[in-house]
Amino acid sequence: AQSSNRYGFGIGVERAGEKPRLAHSGGWIGTGTFLMSDLETDSAIIVLVNCDSAPFPDLIKAAVSRL
Repeated sequence: AQSSNRYGFGIGVERAGEKPRLAHSGGWIGTGTFLMSDLETDSAIIVLVNCDSAPFPDLIKAAVSRL
């Protein structure tokens, strides 16, 4: 049976169409982090912010749209 869980060892596994991608996000007070790696093209996006007022979700969407 195939598991529907798409998270293991701290990394999320997803597909964008047919492309496999690995992703992880996190943060703490005043910081935010996001990493996404496209396994098909060997490219990655890393977003790091160090303030509470950064438009973090918008930054991630803009970065991922370029991957």
